[in-house]
Amino acid sequence: MHGIDEGTWLAFLDGEPSAEVERHLVTCAECAETVSQFRTWQAALRTEGSRVRNAAGIGEERIEQMLDECLGQLSAARAWTPQQATLLLRSLLEPFCGAGAAQAITELTMSRSSDWRAFVGQLSENAESICGSAVGRLVGRAGMSLSVENA
Repeated sequence: MHGIDEGTWLAFLDGEPSAEVERHLVTCAECAETVSQFRTWQAALRTEGSRVRNAAGIGEERIEQMLDECLGQLSAARAWTPQQATLLLRSLLEPFCGAGAAQAITELTMSRSSDWRAFVGQLSENAESICGSAVGRLVGRAGMSLSVENA
């Protein structure tokens, strides 16, 4: 994107400082908007993951309603690259299994998947085996709700 390699962008979106990206964002409104939208969705998914995790005492119907609200908004959002969408799903997993485990699960699953649909299905299964069926289902629904380029 605009002369900055994808690895640098992804590391920046994942929280790693980058003077190169920061300088670029000052002069490129398009990239600044993309980063802003990404950060907004990343925070929303972390919040939603925490809400679902903390909703253990809430009925299944209310949890489904909460998920539908969040996922409806997610499907209306812009299209993400597969790597950006993977970081967003990782943000959703972090409240359930911690940042390190979420990173390990998503990276391992990405390395073994041929396309977005396969990735989401496998990530959902992996999340279910580690965090439980509700989390696996949430990851699967969120992943299929994301608009992903070339998916």
